[in-house]
Amino acid sequence: MIWEQKFDEIDTFEAFYKNFFYKNSVLVIPYINIGVSCHPINPSKKALYIDKSYLVFINACINKINGVLDKKCDQFVGSNFNSIDISGIDCTENRHIALQIFYERAFLQLLPESRLSREFWIPQKTPNFEVNMDEKDVEFFFSNKHMPENIKKLIG
Repeated sequence: MIWEQKFDEIDTFEAFYKNFFYKNSVLVIPYINIGVSCHPINPSKKALYIDKSYLVFINACINKINGVLDKKCDQFVGSNFNSIDISGIDCTENRHIALQIFYERAFLQLLPESRLSREFWIPQKTPNFEVNMDEKDVEFFFSNKHMPENIKKLIG
């Protein structure tokens, strides 16, 4: 399932990501634990969390990382472009990272086997939570070997 609307109702603050792609002005981030509420996936105000999904930004530029200007994205400012602040725990560095992204088009893609839960999906041990996902399944997802074909075509 692909969702192009209601990006303001997607919460990545407590999500986990690893091995994102940024190629040909396309940014692809594999996420575990994206929260959604007041969204077609979950119309309720109480968040549901997606175990595995991808956020994809087309004609995109990462403007800021943790509030620090990363690239000059002046060509992305204007009526044809959107801006979004997303974040999450980078599983490689085991730290929270915040990104400001300018983009022309974006979508959230779930996998056929993606699951929703009222509880957090935790792929690695944190100070407050124990792992509740299969380690091999998490590593396979983050290896991007199971990335949907439509996304693979976008990044070449």
